Amino acid sequence: MKQEDQILFKPQQAEEKLQRILSKILDPTTKTLFEKVPFKKGMQGFVWGYVSNKKMALLKAFVGLGGNIKSAGFKQAQIEKTKIYDFVYSGLFFGEFGKPITLFTQIYNSLKPGGFAIIEELDYSQFQCFPQNMAFERFVELLCKCKNQQATNVNTGKHTYTLFQQAGFQKCQAQLHKPIFLTGKDKSIAALALESIASQVLQQHLATPTELHRLLSELRAFEKQKNTSITLPGVYQSWGVRI
Repeated sequence: MKQEDQILFKPQQAEEKLQRILSKILDPTTKTLFEKVPFKKGMQGFVWGYVSNKKMALLKAFVGLGGNIKSAGFKQAQIEKTKIYDFVYSGLFFGEFGKPITLFTQIYNSLKPGGFAIIEELDYSQFQCFPQNMAFERFVELLCKCKNQQATNVNTGKHTYTLFQQAGFQKCQAQLHKPIFLTGKDKSIAALALESIASQVLQQHLATPTELHRLLSELRAFEKQKNTSITLPGVYQSWGVRI
């Protein structure tokens, strides 16, 4: 990104604000999700992908002092293939890989009989606003193009339930969480998301700085209107058991 564009766009700051909003919104729903699966004290687990400190603390509370949780970051797409874990949890991760079924199979093979996996994944194609807004539609288009050029599957979320079944899991379940924002700072997620990918959009020549500036201005104006609403992309929460 050119120096003059760095003054106009602040991707890192936007990303930090966006993650704080997402954590505040999604962490409580993850707690409800964890309450639906058979956690027990002393379990051995593996955490893979984007997981907030609050979610990690929540997992540790479920497994207790006798439990142990190993974690691997986003780029570390490796997990032991032997049956050593009681559970695996992953958040917002699998869309980054071209063949997620391979990772689901790795997770299945890493679990002890009776072990379970929990996956939370976004579906970016479900980012919506009401009423229709051209700047918002262009933002979603840029977001999806940017993700696609990074080999990210923007709608992996809706396929996680099927992927669980294909990998051999039993007792599979799924639910969809899709918050809608009418007022307040949470409603700024679209503008923040666009600004957070500004560097990538410009580097990939998907838009000019002038267009990005105009889109941000229009999105911020849209967010301030009282008769408008913005939804988060659909968050699919799925889980299954290795019998």
